[in-house]
Amino acid sequence: MIFVLNPTSIYAHLADSDKDLYKVTGLLPVPAGPAGAVEELTTAEWLLFKHNPYPEVAKGLAEYWMAPENLKVMIEEGDGRWGPPYKNMYDSPFWKRPVFQHWRVMLERGRQFPAPGTTNSASGEVLATYVIGRMMHRVLVESWNVEKAVVEAHKKVAEIYARHQAG
Repeated sequence: MIFVLNPTSIYAHLADSDKDLYKVTGLLPVPAGPAGAVEELTTAEWLLFKHNPYPEVAKGLAEYWMAPENLKVMIEEGDGRWGPPYKNMYDSPFWKRPVFQHWRVMLERGRQFPAPGTTNSASGEVLATYVIGRMMHRVLVESWNVEKAVVEAHKKVAEIYARHQAG
C-alpha cells in the first residue's frame, strides 16, 4: 500500500491514463500515529481583482461557478479532484462510489499544512522549498537516521520562520 499527497489528482489522472490501475485504486485515510490521525488539505481560491476592466463579468463568472448546480458539474467531471464545499453535494451517486467511502472522514479531520498555525509567507516558503519532502528523501532514499533528518528539517524551518519574523 502506498500513501501519497494529492491523491484525488492522481486518481482522476488514472481515469484517462491507466484504466486498470484506476479500477483498483482507493482513496484511504492516512493511518493514525501517536498523535492521532490528520489529513493534509489544500484549498483553492477564485479571486476577483478590484481593478479590472470588466468587474460585472468577473462577478457574474464567480456567481455562475459557485452556484451548486454548476459547481457540481465541474467537481464531478474532474473525477473528484476537489471536494464539494456544499454538504448536500455528497448526496449524488458520484460520491456514493466505493472509492469515495472514506472521503468525508478525510475531509472532516483535514488540516491545512501549517496547522495549528496559520498560512503565511514562512509556511509558504517551507512548502515551496520542499523542506518536508527533502527530510523524507533523506530517510527513504539516502538512508539517513530519522532523528538526524528531523533535526536538519527543524533547523531549516526555524531559520525560515526567524527570517520572516525579522522582516
